[in-house]
Amino acid sequence: MQSFNIILLITLSVILIIVVYVLSTRIKVLENALEEVVQEIDFLNKKVFKIHNQLDLSSKSQTKPSDKLSPQRGISPKEFTGLDTGLSDLKRLGKGATIYFINKDQDRYDLTTSNTRFSNINSTVPVWWFDIPIELFKQDLHLLLKGKRQLYWLRLPKGTFDLPQRYFYIRQDNGKVQLRISTEPGRYFMCDTAPTSRGIAFEKYVVKIYK
Repeated sequence: MQSFNIILLITLSVILIIVVYVLSTRIKVLENALEEVVQEIDFLNKKVFKIHNQLDLSSKSQTKPSDKLSPQRGISPKEFTGLDTGLSDLKRLGKGATIYFINKDQDRYDLTTSNTRFSNINSTVPVWWFDIPIELFKQDLHLLLKGKRQLYWLRLPKGTFDLPQRYFYIRQDNGKVQLRISTEPGRYFMCDTAPTSRGIAFEKYVVKIYK
């Protein structure tokens, strides 16, 4: 009888080990599948952005000669006139003109196309979407978040995120930091919603809001 109990115990132990192994294998498969889904979403978003940029370039190429970009600052003559007529005109400006406007508005910080990143609200998800090289976090980094009624100017001081991989989602294909800053009002407004990120709240880095 005792030997039977021992055999039964061994059998149950083996069955338990097999069950644990099967479950761990399935969990691993699910993790791999989830990672593939995330990569596929990134790929689709990249294609959407590429198409969007191509449409933007196509529309710009159809403008009149007088609207061509200035070779010095990348701002059209019409945009230059908007810089002096009020903040409401800022809504129609692109990255170059917005940087010029902010530099003209203040003299404490020098925004350039190298230390500044610009984003409109994403057309498919309610976020400001950025793909930023990791090395840019080693210096002052300025983020321009263009909303429907206002423009947010954020400054991430040098040293705030020395190791971005600890705080943000890093793209596997190009190694860039991907930020998906929520535009939805409420608890998560201006929080990073990218997968595997730590949900950093960026509202405290706002330097100025242009309305």
